[in-house]
Amino acid sequence: MKEANWKVLIVDDEVLIRQGIKHYLDWEKEGFSIIGEAANGEEALALIRSEQPNIVITDIVMPVMDGIQLAKEMNENFPDIAVIILSSYSDFDYVRATFQYGIADYILKPELGAEELLKALRLAVKDLVGTHIAPSLPSKEQQKATHQSFVNLDEVKRHIESLPNSQENIYCLVEIITKENIAKIKETLEKVEGVKDYFQIDMKEQRLLFLLLMDNQQFPEIIAENNIWLVSELFTDIQEIAVHYEEEIESIRGYPFYFPTQSVFRKTQFKPLERKETFHLNYFTDLFKRQEFKLAFVYLEDYIEESAVQYTKSEAEFKAEIENLIFNITILLENLDFENDLHEEKYAFFDLIHDANDVDEVLRYFNDFLQKVKDEIASRQENPEQENLKKILEYIEAHYQETITLAGLAEHFHFNPSYLSTYFSTHQGMGLSEYLTEVRIEKAKMHLRNSRIPISEIGDLVGYDNHSYFCKVFKKVTGLSPSKYRKQMI
Repeated sequence: MKEANWKVLIVDDEVLIRQGIKHYLDWEKEGFSIIGEAANGEEALALIRSEQPNIVITDIVMPVMDGIQLAKEMNENFPDIAVIILSSYSDFDYVRATFQYGIADYILKPELGAEELLKALRLAVKDLVGTHIAPSLPSKEQQKATHQSFVNLDEVKRHIESLPNSQENIYCLVEIITKENIAKIKETLEKVEGVKDYFQIDMKEQRLLFLLLMDNQQFPEIIAENNIWLVSELFTDIQEIAVHYEEEIESIRGYPFYFPTQSVFRKTQFKPLERKETFHLNYFTDLFKRQEFKLAFVYLEDYIEESAVQYTKSEAEFKAEIENLIFNITILLENLDFENDLHEEKYAFFDLIHDANDVDEVLRYFNDFLQKVKDEIASRQENPEQENLKKILEYIEAHYQETITLAGLAEHFHFNPSYLSTYFSTHQGMGLSEYLTEVRIEKAKMHLRNSRIPISEIGDLVGYDNHSYFCKVFKKVTGLSPSKYRKQMI
């Protein structure tokens, strides 16, 4: 295990985001330690002065002091601290504003997961120690082995334009994802019927990009063998090379992850997809809390089945989504007092998912995790005490509008009131009165969001016969009066 050398501060006004970041990694193992967390830039600056972190991970949009102002303050007063920015897609203009303040990296929140987080942290460390690894270039031997190599698309375009009769050429771009050496790939290219010449462009690790010169408009028949080929449509105007690369090669680069048995990919093979409905974590959480596990897992598995065929979603985004689900399920089990090892085991599942080569492999690991969860729940449900709790919760759900007392509930279920009080708080993590208040306020929030029922009547609907007392309890729980809450939800 590595010694934790790099001190990290997490800054975000959303508690769940901060908790998620803390649970994504085995920080000590990776060489980091979390020295604190803050809900806005002002709190962060106070911790920066006292704790002197090496790296700050901060959201853009926060109250009091946002991430842009924080990055500016740090650039002026703490230039030796690396900053990693978190943002949503809609915040990207704000992200650009932070570039002038020397940020180390940024992560889009929809793609936030163990892989992206660790990548950004390692990049920040490189900035801190001042060592940057240059991209590998082809060796001289490799360069000699090509028909002709070019550094980028512009360079090959200029070369083509210098050739006689270049306007008569027919072109095709192919990117090959391979573990084979270049010589073997070129042997394959030379066997492709209709290819009269080819040019290698911008070689990257395990990715080879070629521009093919075709002798006719017949699309080449490619036998990919053990490689993945991303192939553009044929085109005749070399000025359009960048457009074909971006729209037909880059845009499908993530598709092989979703189709592990396929070798050759063309964008025209795939129909545009509409993004499916997002996962409603609150609904899933509510089912879990009410121990309606069968419904919860049906909802979860149906969603994952649909998500796994959304091939326009990036590999990183899909893996992050699965990791987030694992994280949230382990938290739910803890909150329901399930004694299990999944809290620690989740790191092993994160590692497996991070290294997975395709969607089928990710799903296999996720299903292994779910089976462990189901086994744990099944063993708990065999416990009669747990069944008693389920019946009590169901009774409260059905009768929350009525007067419910500890004595009345104890009589109904044939318990001693003192024993019931201890039993309920031990197994539910809160007292009966607190839980009943939580249920009633949640029902009141639902009415305020989804109906035009006067506020004066809602308290009575959820079990409060005194309107003033209802308003007082609602504000204590939510921080808002019922009327302000309704205005915010409109």
